[in-house]
Amino acid sequence: MSLGFKRRRLFVIFPKTRNRPRFLLPFLALALLACAIACGGSGTGSVDHLNDDDSSPSDDDDNDDDDNDDDVSPPADDDDDDSAPHWSVMRTGLPGTFYSVWGSSPSDVLAGGICPGSGLFLRYDGVSWAPAPGVPSTDVFGTIWGSSATDVYAAGALWGGGNVTVFVHFDGSSWSAVPGIPATAGFIAIWGSSATDVFAAGSCGDALCIYHYDGSSWSAMPDAPQTCGVWAIWGSSAADVFAAGGGDNDIPCIWHYDGSSWSAMTIPNEPAWPLSAVWGSSSSDVLASDGSGLWGSSSSDVFSIGDPSGILHYDGSSWSSMSGESPTRPRSAAMGTPASRDDYDSIWHYDGSTWSAMAVPSPPGQFDYGYASTPQFRGMWGNSPSDVFAVGQYGHGDTWDSIIYHYGY
Repeated sequence: MSLGFKRRRLFVIFPKTRNRPRFLLPFLALALLACAIACGGSGTGSVDHLNDDDSSPSDDDDNDDDDNDDDVSPPADDDDDDSAPHWSVMRTGLPGTFYSVWGSSPSDVLAGGICPGSGLFLRYDGVSWAPAPGVPSTDVFGTIWGSSATDVYAAGALWGGGNVTVFVHFDGSSWSAVPGIPATAGFIAIWGSSATDVFAAGSCGDALCIYHYDGSSWSAMPDAPQTCGVWAIWGSSAADVFAAGGGDNDIPCIWHYDGSSWSAMTIPNEPAWPLSAVWGSSSSDVLASDGSGLWGSSSSDVFSIGDPSGILHYDGSSWSSMSGESPTRPRSAAMGTPASRDDYDSIWHYDGSTWSAMAVPSPPGQFDYGYASTPQFRGMWGNSPSDVFAVGQYGHGDTWDSIIYHYGY
């Protein structure tokens, strides 16, 4: 199995592979070791919301006089004269990276990932981020989805647990293991149309699998795609579900579920990489991307992580390639450096007709040789057009810290 290095992209938890995916279980020990080396640190830290003006953010962790590292500081007030939504930096100060983010409201957002020696699972209550109560620190989550604040699923793996996967459910009061799922099942994509119609895709041992929840029990879907390693699921209803991913030789693939069976869809052989995100506003307006995340509030308001030239659009009858402006434009005036095509360090917005790169402030710290640190985004979710979260990691010097960006006022 490949370690997931594609165009210098590092997928520590959920790598893309050139051959048919056999999931992450045999690979997990090496993956966790790679993350521990890359993250370069341990322990916990406070959560800071940096001022979102044009000045360079300062790294105030080293000057924190509070000896209690578990304290979570509230976000700083935004500038009062901000008249339009914009991206600002929320950073945790924790080594590691976030891979997933989901919420039920502006005051209930979850972000999951990995930290050296442990998992990384935080909850935002609208004021500050703190460890999600009731979740073991050893749980590493790469995907989160829910139908409401009292019906949330999270899937991933157990830190240091070898081939042990984790699939848990929150019922509004506590987290517990999902019953009826075999120990060999590891899921990397979850989506549902309601609390009684949920899909989870990944691998069951060496075989690809999709499990479905009908409101009473989970069961394997007998005709789940076996030639397409599924990385993302989205649907407009219980009878209109899209599963996107990649097959042999990195050929992108999309399967469709019509309520009774799965079938392969014909798509252009672009992008050249497996598809890892899918989202739509209706059954006739669906986007699939080889970036790390897609989310939108409508067909004319879509956010993407990565390069928009790798986005496909479905109009209800066929798939076609979409494109945007060159991703080599400066990411922000404050940063003044080109955005790389080789990682998920750009955020794009679609206004219904064109894609354009968004101004994203630089995170604190610097790389060696004085270059500005670069965020690498892995997941995205929003509550509204002016309340969007993007999560991932950023480097400064020889270390990597997890990071959360917020788009709003």
